[in-house]
Formats: sequence, structure tokens, C-alpha cells
Amino acid sequence: MSQRRVPRDAAKEAWWREQVQVQAQSGLTVRAYCRQQQLSEPSFYAWRKELAKRDQERHPLDAAAAPTPSAPSVRAAQATRPTFTEVILTSPATVSSAAVSPIEIILTAGQRILVAPGFDAPTLQAVLAVLEHPRC
Repeated sequence: MSQRRVPRDAAKEAWWREQVQVQAQSGLTVRAYCRQQQLSEPSFYAWRKELAKRDQERHPLDAAAAPTPSAPSVRAAQATRPTFTEVILTSPATVSSAAVSPIEIILTAGQRILVAPGFDAPTLQAVLAVLEHPRC
């Protein structure tokens, strides 16, 4: 007996992608954004996780995939592709040196890192390594 899959609703996926993107750019916490938009917070988190999973399925980081002779540059790009999916400014950037915006890094597993101006690069690199390859 085979399982039947329910077809994906492209409109619903697009709507949730927009909500996740707008929340990330809003500077609001998920809780505040969901409250403001009258969204279910658990649904928001579930969709954000599902969208990250779908993106991972569409663009696997598996460098050991069967190579295609016509696309060596694609294989090289996949082998070096970073594990985070987005870098989003949390507020509009300005050209003034006095107002430099922090950036938010969202990893494929959903972890978020807010990086302030003047961050210590080796520390950030160590944090990313732990998040990408937990020892637990």
C-alpha cells in the first residue's frame, strides 16, 4: 500500500516565505511580529523550519553528488557554498559612518546570529563552526 502525498500549495508556500522574510527584515522578534500580524507563533516557526528544509532539498550542499560533465563550475560552487542561507540587515543601512547596522545571519537549521559592527571575526568563525557541527 503506497502513501499518497498531498500536493504542495504554492500560494501558501509563497505567502509564508514572504512572512518569514518580512519578519526577518522588520527587526521584530518572531513573537512580536506574530502578535502584530495576528499569526500563530507555532505555525510561523513550523513554516520557517519547513521552508528551510525545502530550500535544503532544492539546493543540497552534498558535494559528493554525481558530477555532470557539462557543469564543473556548478560542482565547485556547491562544494564551497556556505551553510547559512541568508544575511539580512536588521535595519536600513545608511551611508553615514556613525550609523552602521548590525547584520543577522540565519543558518539553514534556523539558528540566528546578530553580528554587531566591529565584531571579532575569529570568535564569529568559532561560533559558526559549533553551530554547523555540534558535538552532541
